[in-house]
Amino acid sequence: HYGAGVSTYRSFGFQMNRSTIDNSSGGFTGGLDMRYVKQARIENSTLSNNTGIYYGGVLIVGGANQLSGLTITGNEAQGIGGMLVAPSFALGSTEPNTLSHSIISGNSITPSPPPPVSNELYVVSNFLTINNYNILGQNGDSGTLGVPLGASDQVPVGATNTVIDINLADNGGDTFTHLPVPGGIAVDGGRNWCNLYQDQRGFMRPWNGGVANKCDVGAVEYGSVASSDLIFKDGFDAEIILRRK
Repeated sequence: HYGAGVSTYRSFGFQMNRSTIDNSSGGFTGGLDMRYVKQARIENSTLSNNTGIYYGGVLIVGGANQLSGLTITGNEAQGIGGMLVAPSFALGSTEPNTLSHSIISGNSITPSPPPPVSNELYVVSNFLTINNYNILGQNGDSGTLGVPLGASDQVPVGATNTVIDINLADNGGDTFTHLPVPGGIAVDGGRNWCNLYQDQRGFMRPWNGGVANKCDVGAVEYGSVASSDLIFKDGFDAEIILRRK
């Protein structure tokens, strides 16, 4: 039993979108276990409060997988709390995986080993591209090993609760999520027109992103509404909208 939440093995083109894996426990991986997987797309999803013996949140062994708009927090394991990414020589994949517009923060290793540690993210053979507006770690520590952070990635100065509400809650939509903290670095912290046209709840992206139309980082777009609720949005005053009755 590799992963208690979701497992996929030797798959091509696996997709997971607008989903929450919460409070799962596994004999190997707690949340999402992807082994020998190629060209998967994991988007607009939350992995929270999962527990595994080796990997708490996510294990990825494979290549050319796209991970976008994720919130990975509160996961715990004896090996890596947040996510481990490694190449698969069995697949013969030479194209690295990509992480964009995602939050990996507030994950932990138990019991805590001596430094250096990788609470949040560990990458084998530099097989992950992360210079894509990600938020990694907390309290000035990225908690990341095996891959250099890019210029567009951010490390929070404060704790995880300065970035997102650490309590999983009903913030609209079909699944529970972690809402970005107003004024925090996740809000408008992404690229303009980030190719994620909805958030995990199915609400519009970007929203109130200023002149540059910047997306929020993570699974949730703060303050947004469902496109079906929107008749008109004023282009000059971000607070003026009309909704269907």
